[in-house]
Amino acid sequence: RCQRAVMVVGLTATSSCCEMIGINCSCFSVEGHYFTSRTISERKVWLRAISNVKVKLHHEAPNPTAEELGHYRNAIREYLETINDTLEGAGVSDPLLARTSHRPGHVG
Repeated sequence: RCQRAVMVVGLTATSSCCEMIGINCSCFSVEGHYFTSRTISERKVWLRAISNVKVKLHHEAPNPTAEELGHYRNAIREYLETINDTLEGAGVSDPLLARTSHRPGHVG
């Protein structure tokens, strides 16, 4: 769970939102801000949620009620439970490349 907000990204009906292309890439961008998720499946959840918000903004839908928010959150929770196996098998989160001590002007 999130404990505090670190940034706010405003959304409008015309906000740019796209996934990054790459093998097993879980990155996406929203309004020029880049994000990553633990898995491709999780990235799809984020992009779908953002797309749903944009559609509601486009149609000037009223703010959801507390009950509707509860339904949305439960649906997301249920979906995440179905992909839980992929999240557990996400692998090691250590860097793939070893850190080196690079000296400026030195080759080799």
